[in-house]
Amino acid sequence: MAFKYVTKADGSKQDFDREKIVKTCLRVSGGEVDRKTAEEIASEIENRSYDGISTKKILEMLFNEYLKPYKTIIPFRNNLRKAISLLRSKPDFELYIQLLLEQVGYSITPNCICRGKCVEHEIDAIARKGTETKLVEVKHHVNHHTPTDLDVCRNTRAVLEDVIEGYEDGKNSHPITSAMIVGNTKFTRHAERYCNCRGIELLAWYDLESIIEEKKFYPITLLKGISRKVNHRLIEENIITLQQLVESDSNQLTHMLDIEQEIVEDWILRSKKILSG
Repeated sequence: MAFKYVTKADGSKQDFDREKIVKTCLRVSGGEVDRKTAEEIASEIENRSYDGISTKKILEMLFNEYLKPYKTIIPFRNNLRKAISLLRSKPDFELYIQLLLEQVGYSITPNCICRGKCVEHEIDAIARKGTETKLVEVKHHVNHHTPTDLDVCRNTRAVLEDVIEGYEDGKNSHPITSAMIVGNTKFTRHAERYCNCRGIELLAWYDLESIIEEKKFYPITLLKGISRKVNHRLIEENIITLQQLVESDSNQLTHMLDIEQEIVEDWILRSKKILSG
């Protein structure tokens, strides 16, 4: 079979990847689709595809035709990438990333002012693990097709140098060793090349997606049926993940949000369904 390419939402092209379809089937079906069935679905979609087919068209085929009999979780949740983009840059996404880094073993000092050799800097987070102490820059794009560019990386490098020299001069108490940039989109090629050269760690969308799915560390914006206003109110009360929502007291939430308890309990039940999938 000749190789095919697909057209992404930003207009770029990439090779058709059956494994992405397989992983999507396994992830969103809540365990109802096994590996063999997922591979059969991917093969059928590949056979029906053509050069230049859009990723949107592939997803429409997948969800509206092949996964329709298995939709037990899909109606409850938004697309994960969309859910992340629905978070506000500050404080939602920053708080979410701080909590996510704790899930992978970092000790976090959030949102601090760090004095450098020359000036003071507002740091999104300082992450510690073992002998490493990382300066963390968090970059959020509402449009999840917008890449993080070189300027963000150069600015992070400049801040890193200043706070390291500030520590050496005794102006701050953070023995920072390196930097990490976390974003909800991909990075431009120039940004990747620069950070590889400068030793700056990048966590782009696909890195985040892998961690989130492995840990089932889903933001509350993944759950359909909750208004943006209510999401903001929940986050103000430090309820930013589905797990935190599940662990909350429904009576307290009902009183806090001035919403019928049946609605809150439905959110919790659907969240449990997603987390158990």
